[in-house]
Amino acid sequence: MSLNKISLAIFIVLGTLASQFLSRTLYEASVAAKYDLWMVKYGRVYPDNERKGKGVSPFKSNIEYVEKFNCDGNKTCKLGLNEFVDLSHEEFVQLRTGYINPAESDSSVAVSFKGGLTLSVDWRMHGAVTLVKHQGLCGSCWALSAVADLEGIAQIRTGQLI
Repeated sequence: MSLNKISLAIFIVLGTLASQFLSRTLYEASVAAKYDLWMVKYGRVYPDNERKGKGVSPFKSNIEYVEKFNCDGNKTCKLGLNEFVDLSHEEFVQLRTGYINPAESDSSVAVSFKGGLTLSVDWRMHGAVTLVKHQGLCGSCWALSAVADLEGIAQIRTGQLI
């Protein structure tokens, strides 16, 4: 093999590597630019650069998911970006639903207050919870939850579940 062919092969390999590096760098820059625009649109201000940096990875993953979903032509809807796109699924569930993963909590510790109350009481075991009601399509979940609270309070105070 001649020196010219070896030089050409090395040049092609280096060119390919440089191209991949530049395309990855351009993609990362594109994600960073989208992230900055998204921050402005939704008024997101982070307390420090460390927290801002933690939002980049979920942001990138969520953008990739949205773009992949939207490129699939068999969908009847399109996804878009919203104010939660910088949160991982776990962060979103924890911050927006109040869900605490039992595997991550120390349930073996019971904190007691005066009067013997603990942080957690299963009122189903004490008969203070009625059957689940179906709101149908009327959007009355707020009313049903308020009524359920009142029913529970009435049972705790009077001993009668209405």
